[in-house]
Amino acid sequence: MNRILALIALLTFAAFIGIIAFRVRSVDLTIVSVIGVGLASWDFWRQLFARKQ
Repeated sequence: MNRILALIALLTFAAFIGIIAFRVRSVDLTIVSVIGVGLASWDFWRQLFARKQ
């Protein structure tokens, strides 16, 4: 259940950032948006397969 909620949160974040980047249409904002969503995705992927201790 936690993984599903985390995926929903990641997709919502990506959609929000995507809407802002699409509306403003600035190259700098698009680059920062892609980096931000990429880092959030990487963190989600890392936590998805993390070993429980």
